[in-house]
Amino acid sequence: MMNTASKQRPVEKENWIRVENTHEPIIDRQLWDKVQKLLTKKHRDIDLETNKNIFAGFIKCGDCGRAMMKNFWRRADGSKSYSFYCGTYKRSGKDYCTPHTLPFQVLNDIVLGDLKQIIRNVENLQELVKSQSFTATKIRKSTDIELTKLKAELERVKKLKKSIYEDYKDELISKEEFLSYREDYQQKETLYSKQIETLEEKKKESVTEDVFETPWLRRLLELKDIEELDRDIIVEMIDQITVYENRKLKISYNFGNELEHLFSSVYCEDLEKKAI
Repeated sequence: MMNTASKQRPVEKENWIRVENTHEPIIDRQLWDKVQKLLTKKHRDIDLETNKNIFAGFIKCGDCGRAMMKNFWRRADGSKSYSFYCGTYKRSGKDYCTPHTLPFQVLNDIVLGDLKQIIRNVENLQELVKSQSFTATKIRKSTDIELTKLKAELERVKKLKKSIYEDYKDELISKEEFLSYREDYQQKETLYSKQIETLEEKKKESVTEDVFETPWLRRLLELKDIEELDRDIIVEMIDQITVYENRKLKISYNFGNELEHLFSSVYCEDLEKKAI
């Protein structure tokens, strides 16, 4: 008698078959990505009581690209302090890279100050959008009216183009007339289609107060009274900090591109309205 019971055999991880997004997620994708990012960063504490390295895994040398390393010293009062140094310099010496020395407190103050300035800018932007709201509503209504007219005219031209073909088939107009009329109507059809596309794009680009309900903007506004950085805020807000000599930094934020686009959209719209 044959034993038809199936046998389970272990399969190497590289041979696993994964099919994503087939089940309701237990946590949302944004939270999952945040956790994975945190896990991939080097996350070692310097001092469990006082000096946690909240920037671990986020800072790199602007010249060689290597991660910055921490270095301790003890103050006269006995308290601990530390600075960051280029990893290449620390391991291989000055022939390979320069120190790029940056005290923790200096880094902390620069990042905190920059983040607070961004939040103030977002608050100012929100006020500007609020003041624009009435004007924006009027412009959208005017755009809708114009779109309705253009779409009606486009349909009329399409019908006329179709009717001249019927007239040509019935020998009511000559071939030369048919070709001439058809070219005219085709040009008008192209023109109206482009005008409709332009107006619809303009409607999409119009910024309203609803934009501040997006998660990253809402989170920035929640931090408006921030006075201290912690590891969670760094993971949530910062993509990378690049350190150059003479304490010059480049801070890349997770929301950088979206914020730049938002500022550009709002201020361009504001200039257009002032020109009307």
